[in-house]
Amino acid sequence: MSEIKPLSGPVPVTIVTGASRGLGHAIARQLLARGERVLTLQRRPDAGLVAPPGRLEQWACDLAAPAETAARLGEWIAALPRDGLASLA
Repeated sequence: MSEIKPLSGPVPVTIVTGASRGLGHAIARQLLARGERVLTLQRRPDAGLVAPPGRLEQWACDLAAPAETAARLGEWIAALPRDGLASLA
């Protein structure tokens, strides 16, 4: 597993699940188009999601077996500034 590093900058981050297709993908694209910071959780990273450095982080994970992802996410959120988490989508 790679080192856990929160996205940098003062803009809050939105966490989007299922961002490799469908509604999750559409939400992630819209947030990125508005210049927001996004953490995506999906089975495979999507090369079609692009953003300037520090605006997008993609995690490959299977939420059907969430224990490892939950632990990693808890550490990641704890490392964010107090006002860093905007929402979960």
